[in-house]
Amino acid sequence: MIRIENLSKKYGGRTLFENLSFSFPQREKIALVGPNGTGKSTFLQILTGDIESSQGEVHTPKSLRIGQLPQEANPTPLNTALLECLSGNKRLYAIREKLEQAKKKLETDSSERSIQHYADLEQTFASEEGYAFEAKAHSILAGLGFTQAQTQTNPLELSGGWRMRIELAKLFMQPFDFLVLDEPTNHLDLPSLVWVERHLMQFPGTLLFVSHDQEFLNRTATVTMELCGSRILSYRGNFDNFLIKKEERQKQEAATMGRIEKRKQDLQTFITRFGAKASKAKQAKSKSKMVERLSKIQNAMGTGDVSISEMVIPIPEALPSGQKIVEISQLTTGYGSNQLCQNLDLVVEKGQRIAIVGANGIGKTTLLKTIHGLIPSLSGDIEFSRDIQRCYFAQDLYDQLDPNMGVLEILMQARPELGEPKARGVLGALLFRGDDVFKKFAVLSGGEKSRVGLAIAMSTKSNFLLLDEPTNHLDILSSEVLKQAVESYEGTSLIVSHNRSFLNSLATHTLAIGADGQATLYHGNIDDYLRLMRQENTKNAMEETVSKEDQTKNAKKEAATKNHHKTKEQRKDLRNLEKAADQIQKKIEKTTEKLHKHKAGYENIRVSDYTALAEWNQTKDSLEESISALEEQWLDTQEKLELLS
Repeated sequence: MIRIENLSKKYGGRTLFENLSFSFPQREKIALVGPNGTGKSTFLQILTGDIESSQGEVHTPKSLRIGQLPQEANPTPLNTALLECLSGNKRLYAIREKLEQAKKKLETDSSERSIQHYADLEQTFASEEGYAFEAKAHSILAGLGFTQAQTQTNPLELSGGWRMRIELAKLFMQPFDFLVLDEPTNHLDLPSLVWVERHLMQFPGTLLFVSHDQEFLNRTATVTMELCGSRILSYRGNFDNFLIKKEERQKQEAATMGRIEKRKQDLQTFITRFGAKASKAKQAKSKSKMVERLSKIQNAMGTGDVSISEMVIPIPEALPSGQKIVEISQLTTGYGSNQLCQNLDLVVEKGQRIAIVGANGIGKTTLLKTIHGLIPSLSGDIEFSRDIQRCYFAQDLYDQLDPNMGVLEILMQARPELGEPKARGVLGALLFRGDDVFKKFAVLSGGEKSRVGLAIAMSTKSNFLLLDEPTNHLDILSSEVLKQAVESYEGTSLIVSHNRSFLNSLATHTLAIGADGQATLYHGNIDDYLRLMRQENTKNAMEETVSKEDQTKNAKKEAATKNHHKTKEQRKDLRNLEKAADQIQKKIEKTTEKLHKHKAGYENIRVSDYTALAEWNQTKDSLEESISALEEQWLDTQEKLELLS
């Protein structure tokens, strides 16, 4: 497995990290965490060989197959999303191409040599599960939210987010031992994110990933690894467990630091008192060296640079408003003939925080822009009550700002009413301090650009806040600070976000937009909404894909007619299979939970207790085998369901 020794990286006069040593455990799901700017992405790039370290070594076994998610989509993809996905497995794709060529050649050349060449290729292709190759690609693309029509679309016609999904799909097509993913959830909606979680949980190799989605970290990670200056600290368990263990460690370190500081003071008193005396000079010199060593220990355990936890996001001053904020009647949104949200009736009331959910492409951002008045509606009315002042945070705000302007200049231009002293105060609270306020926007990191956007949006007096993906590029601590600010805001909010933890903790109501364009308002947060959908045995909006076929009444009529003509016995078999599939799924979830708990117990075993370690490993293998067997049963059941459907 990969091992690093004394790894350091410097950019100019700035040190990101130094003298890091670590051996990556096998077959674990490792979450790499740390505030923005600590060098997480750089660290991953050094591991994969994309950039060089300033010093130190990365030891990687030659036979280890490493896969990584690229930062950008392939600029010259194949003609369709499906073909581009298939090309992810270079070996099988090449054999498939050769097999097609050999088959075509047989039409004009039926010599024994040509027949044997085709037979050899066919045998190799079959032995490497080549005939399941395309089915696997379809399954992965469907899991990532692609419709059948989209799989046949040229990737160059798709948005950047969908093209990055293809890059993720290509990665899942290959058999890797070590997978490196930097922000894999950035371009995913909630249903595809859940699918990726499940896929990665079943990945048999070692996974190392960076994510700012707290729920994704909690569901996926078995080990949490913190990058902090001159140390890598590894914790068994997910992100929540890491927070608990880190707090315990900080308390221990604080106590140790206190003892060290007391010892330093005692030693310094001795040095000051007796250093000038010849009889005590040797002892004083020895104690002086001890003070130096203690200082090094303090520095190694130290607090580092300004913590992101010092960041304060200004709570927008909420202007007075009546009980009703806006009344929306028969609103249809979209572009030209492309209708998205349709015939929406909605009354937004004072104090509500409404989370807008639905699959990617369903029109969540378009709805926010239409309500704010940035784009016209296709039909319907939007009537704001008197004295409503809106504040809109756009996810593409950064594209609208001048890259050559400084941070302070940008805020002053957007909010001239603040005045320079107050503008500096807002930026200082968001960690732009001293000369940082003169940094050009073009050189800022993604997290810093997000903070500039928040400075503009959150320093505006308003009573109606519209937030479109406000946590993009923010790390977990920054997202938490933003959540507290929005929670403390006394106005009303509409929020679109793929960050489930952020939405769940804020939402008082959930507006779910279905694949048919119909939207319904539910009381409660995302968990409440999903619980209600399960109780009613109804498909939730976050699981639906945007498909024109799903939006036509003819498809519904055909499905109803088809079901009507099933025999009573067939309908009974169908119900039994659905029930069996549901029971198997519950067993998978229960066994997976048991496996996670079992893995968490590893840290309680002494390294020297070989008997306990062997028993732990045997139980782990047994649970993993049980999950694999249950998954096979589930797949068999699904196949039978498809035949009966």
